[in-house]
Amino acid sequence: MWGFIAAGAVALIVVIVLSIIVFAQQFWLPILIVLAAVAVTKIVASYRRRRDDTYGAPPPF
Repeated sequence: MWGFIAAGAVALIVVIVLSIIVFAQQFWLPILIVLAAVAVTKIVASYRRRRDDTYGAPPPF
């Protein structure tokens, strides 16, 4: 499972780098903002999922 996650992360990094190189002239700032937001959301979601797996899901309020 971690292999798939690592491969996905590497592929994502490659795509991000290529996108930055290609679009740097015109729209690098919005793309970076969107990518940063997506990365933060994914990190938070995976942290929550791991925490829920470890300690049990929090009560659903």
